[in-house]
Amino acid sequence: MMSHAPSLSASSAAAAAAAPDPAALRRWVAAFCIIRFDLEQGQVVEECYPPSALPPDLLLLAAFSSFPDSTSTTSPPPLLPPRLPLLLPPPLPPPPHQQ
Repeated sequence: MMSHAPSLSASSAAAAAAAPDPAALRRWVAAFCIIRFDLEQGQVVEECYPPSALPPDLLLLAAFSSFPDSTSTTSPPPLLPPRLPLLLPPPLPPPPHQQ
């Protein structure tokens, strides 16, 4: 049986009380994409969620940035994912005035 660190356990009271914050996640993640390497076409974006999160030029950039430049099998894979230009969600409208 695998043991977990108390601070990382999903059953801890803190984890149960913390609700996911979509706005906080949006500051770090624009989309989740599945990119496949095709011998004839090169990198191909198979899926992206949410579907309209990235414009076509950034989908292309994500595809071309998703594979390492090295073909070495002895060196470890890169630890950091590629970074894309900052995508900010549109600002929220101001709240209505209360009198």
